[in-house]
Amino acid sequence: MKNIWDDYCYGITPTDCDCGSGKEMFRCDDAEGDFVAHVCEECEIDILSKYKPEIWKEGYKYHEYI
Repeated sequence: MKNIWDDYCYGITPTDCDCGSGKEMFRCDDAEGDFVAHVCEECEIDILSKYKPEIWKEGYKYHEYI
């Protein structure tokens, strides 16, 4: 099953993930190309599903509040 963020996650680093799984982590950006998180296959659903679904859609605009 494909996750909504799969198109925005890439690259594997030789560094173990911070979640403690011992697996290699990869980078995930939002639809605008902004960094979201480093995750591994163990923790990606738990971590990335907590973000608003809108950040994974093309045309999403992040609004900075002052």
